[in-house]
Amino acid sequence: MLSILIPTYNYNCSPLVFELHEQLLKSQIPFEILLMEDGSKLYLKENQELTKLENVHHIILAENIGRSAIRNKMALTAQYEWLIFMDCDSRIPYPEYIANYIANIQDDTRTVVCGGRILKPFAEVTPDYYLHWFYGTLREPDASKDNIEKPFLSNNFLIHRSVFESVCFEEKLKKYGHEDTLFGFQLTRQNFKIKYINNPVTHEGLDSNDQFIEKTTKSVANLYFLKKEFLLKEECSKIKLLNAASQIESCGLTHLIAKLHSFSGPVLLKQLKNKKPRLILLDLYKLGLFCSIIVSDRK
Repeated sequence: MLSILIPTYNYNCSPLVFELHEQLLKSQIPFEILLMEDGSKLYLKENQELTKLENVHHIILAENIGRSAIRNKMALTAQYEWLIFMDCDSRIPYPEYIANYIANIQDDTRTVVCGGRILKPFAEVTPDYYLHWFYGTLREPDASKDNIEKPFLSNNFLIHRSVFESVCFEEKLKKYGHEDTLFGFQLTRQNFKIKYINNPVTHEGLDSNDQFIEKTTKSVANLYFLKKEFLLKEECSKIKLLNAASQIESCGLTHLIAKLHSFSGPVLLKQLKNKKPRLILLDLYKLGLFCSIIVSDRK
């Protein structure tokens, strides 16, 4: 009935799998938990030990094939019709996690159910990780509110195999970021419904300030590629960064913003590493970077 799919990269999944396994046994449904290592070098032994648990499987890929390709491969490998995709750096905060998803399995296979995510309490976060914590807390969508305009998050969702096979993750997106953005739009294009419920996982693997900025930089570049190659005009208007960049471009200010970014970018990054990072500065950094990418691509 239910396959739990956890793409894994250099992470010990033991706490996550133990909790999932206990809840699945209590549910008394047919299930499997599949871990697939995407070119991992660390924690292979610890994750392999989890196969001693009933219906837990562990597959090691020698090379990293990327965030989109591994999800597609795992869906093909899964034995059941209903799939839950989870990030490996998740923890289960509530004992009803599996039961909540089972309650949303209906005859209507065209509905994709997103559970959302929460972050660990601020008291447990050190200053080196503040930027990611503030961004995740203040900017990422609230899973408890069902809003059709909410961006799709791929860290925790339930989907029927037939729906996934109709959409899949775009494997041309080789670099980091926004593969879930495109996946959400593709679901909407094919008239699949996205339902949001309050069934979050806790995101344990916060990035350090430097790591978060590095990933943000990569995701902005990937968003530009997405805009050029995949997104429809009306979809671009639903993404705040693309909408702002479009308005700047219509005013003929793209080159000016890119020029300003060459001076202001390093200053903004320094400010973002403070103990009280202001997310408006992150917005300005991303906008300046996006304009710089536009200018560079047109040369």
